[in-house]
Amino acid sequence: MEFDYVTLPNGLQLHYLWWEGKAPSVLLVHGLASNAKMYQGVGQTLHKSGLKVVSLDQRGHGKSDKPEAGYDYETLVSDIHEFLILMREKGRLTKKILLVGQSFGCSVVENYALRYPQDVTGLVLIDGGYRSLKLDFPAWDECAAALAPPNFQNQSFKSLSNILTNHLSEFPDSAREGFMANFHEDEEGFANSNLPRHLHMVILHELWKQVPEVIVPKLRVPFVFITALNSNGHSSSIKKSAIAELRRNANVDSAEYWIVGHHDLHAQHPIEVSEIIMQEMTKGAFAKS
Repeated sequence: MEFDYVTLPNGLQLHYLWWEGKAPSVLLVHGLASNAKMYQGVGQTLHKSGLKVVSLDQRGHGKSDKPEAGYDYETLVSDIHEFLILMREKGRLTKKILLVGQSFGCSVVENYALRYPQDVTGLVLIDGGYRSLKLDFPAWDECAAALAPPNFQNQSFKSLSNILTNHLSEFPDSAREGFMANFHEDEEGFANSNLPRHLHMVILHELWKQVPEVIVPKLRVPFVFITALNSNGHSSSIKKSAIAELRRNANVDSAEYWIVGHHDLHAQHPIEVSEIIMQEMTKGAFAKS
C-alpha cells in the first residue's frame, strides 16, 4: 500500500491510498465521517488477487482538504470524476472501474453511476444506499437530533485510542487503525474529528434528501448489496424488504449478501467482503461488464 495526494483542476487536494496491480480497477469510497484507511483490509486482499485498487479520502475527510462548501452530491460526484481522470493519467486506474461504497459512500457511488454509467462496471453497496432516511425521519430536525455525531470534547486522544482498542478487540488491526484515522490529536492532546462537526451536519442533510428508491431503479450498471445483519439501525427485516424491492424494480443484474456484523463490514470482515467482490467479478453480476 502506498499513499499520495492529487490536486483537482478546482484546486482541491485529495489524499488517497493505492495498491498497484493489473486490470480490473476498483475505487473504494468511504462513509460519512470515515476515511480511506477503513478499507485497508479490503484493498490489501483485492490487491493480492491482482487488481488495481484506490481508496479515496473524500473532501472534508481524512487528510483531504476541508473547504466550507461543495458537499452536495453534484460536487462530490464531480470530485470523483476529476479524480478518476487524473488516476488514469497516472496509470493507477483503468478507464472503467468497479465502484465500492459504504454507508453514505453508497449514495455517492449511486449518484456517480447515474451520471457516468460509461465509466462504471458495477456498484458494490456496503450497508447503505437501500432506503431513504426520510422514511425514518420525515422532518430534518428529527434526523439531525437522532444522527448527530458524538461530541468528543475533552476526550484525550490516548483515552479514545484505548476505548476503541477495547471496543474493537475482535476486529483486525487494520480496522482499529482505520477508526483512529477518523481523528487527529490537537496540541493539548485532545481528540478531534477530522471532519468538522458543522460539515458533518451539512453532509447528513444532503444524505437525508437522497431517495435510493428513485435512484437505484434508474441505474444502468449492475449492483450488489453487502449488508450487515444484527447491526445498529434498521432491523434485518426492514433491510431485506427494502433491498428486495430495489432489486425487483431494477433493470440490471443484481445480487445481495448478508454478513453478521458491524455497520463497518468492510473494516470488520475485509476478507469476506473481498471474496464476495471477486466472486461477482468472475462469475456474478459484474462478469459481463
